[in-house]
Amino acid sequence: MLGFYAARKMSDTTTFQPVKIPKRPLIQVTAFSRNNRKLSSISWPAVDEAFDLNRPRSTSMPGTTLCDQIVHSHYLALWFNQNNRLRGMFFCLEKKKETEVQRVEIEAIVNSSSQSLILATGPSPSPTSTRNTTAS
Repeated sequence: MLGFYAARKMSDTTTFQPVKIPKRPLIQVTAFSRNNRKLSSISWPAVDEAFDLNRPRSTSMPGTTLCDQIVHSHYLALWFNQNNRLRGMFFCLEKKKETEVQRVEIEAIVNSSSQSLILATGPSPSPTSTRNTTAS
């Protein structure tokens, strides 16, 4: 989440933009509908308790939207594979918590980043002039 926050903040700055998050290409995400199970409002449910993971819907969103949704996520859970390696994350905004959760794969983020996140060099800092102060 910290990486998404940092990318979003750097993209928002107007003075120096080391990272630009373009709107294209879109990042693939998977959406899952909320199930009908009544859950406690004071505890965080496991993803499979609150959402129907058997009916995925493929969708996509711009990188800027993905960053915003993860940073402002009401529900955020990491997704691990059978070998306990990070595979992605589940997230949803407060306004969507009763309808759906979305999941993004780390591979989709990395692939999108390598294709579309442009590291802007900006103006090169001028080298500091140094004087040789040693006596010859």
